[in-house]
Amino acid sequence: MNYPLRLTSLADRRAARSLVERCDLRFEDGFEDLVGIFDAGRLAACGARAGRILKMLVVAPEFRGTGLIGDIVTELMRLGREAGCEGFFIFTRPCTATAFTSLGFKPLVSHEKAVLLEHGNGLVSYFRARASLVRSGENGAVVVNADPFSLGHQYLIEHASTLMSTVYVLVPSEGCFVLPLPARLELARRGTAHLPNVVVTDTGPYLLSSATFPGYFLKPGDQPDQIQLEIDVDLFGQHIAPMFHIRTRLVGTEPLDPTTRSYNQTLRQRLGRWDVRLVEIERKRLGEHWINTRYVNHALARGDWRQVEACVPPTTLAYLHDLRAELGAWKAAQ
Repeated sequence: MNYPLRLTSLADRRAARSLVERCDLRFEDGFEDLVGIFDAGRLAACGARAGRILKMLVVAPEFRGTGLIGDIVTELMRLGREAGCEGFFIFTRPCTATAFTSLGFKPLVSHEKAVLLEHGNGLVSYFRARASLVRSGENGAVVVNADPFSLGHQYLIEHASTLMSTVYVLVPSEGCFVLPLPARLELARRGTAHLPNVVVTDTGPYLLSSATFPGYFLKPGDQPDQIQLEIDVDLFGQHIAPMFHIRTRLVGTEPLDPTTRSYNQTLRQRLGRWDVRLVEIERKRLGEHWINTRYVNHALARGDWRQVEACVPPTTLAYLHDLRAELGAWKAAQ
């Protein structure tokens, strides 16, 4: 039996797809590495890596119990470390979670349809690096993408700051954004610098995105977007909220976007199990329009600087003007 090899040829990928589907899973494109182990020319096991996430980890039935899954995981993590990843995650069905705990993975969230497991001490390291930010009191959290930071974000945070002892502004680290994380963090900090009880930090990999959530293990009829939302809420409620003594999650009302509206509904329904309440604050309006990231980005894509100026604080506007020559990225992103 061979060592794990990268599967790069069309024939190899077809073999991987066949094995994954044979194991009652879906082959899912969107990965940096795909590796497999062959026995006498047959693909006996395979797995893939998409960033920090290991997925489609399968062993042919006739080779189970031979330790191949451990070899696949070890190789994928080696390749991931070479690519700069620190810490790895696996999403899997509850019935198969124990196969990965024996490989050093620890459950972070156990959902009815899925278990999220982490390898390493990433969550502990995340908390340790932010220990100086922890404050006592009746604290709240606002999650903003700050892509870019708008007057809508600022209005929500200002309102939240009047209700809470401390407001943690959590900026997602991973997902599909135009601006890089350092820029989004800086814009959020500049836009809230006048609020002494506001703390801005990033979420690390501990906020899930539909762009990174793998649905290969879900069964027909399952709702990937809803399951991803529920796991994200549980991850926040079980781990992030206790760390920062957060008892309230504050969000803007969502009259237009059904995805965000569904997210707010899921927050309200699910946060209670973690003793966290949801408070909705009506969004800031500009005439007949609510100010949100999509509205601002559409104005940027059109080159409508008068509209942009009306939607973002001066700190964001100054940053955007500095990038004016590069704003074609917004047009490509719309």
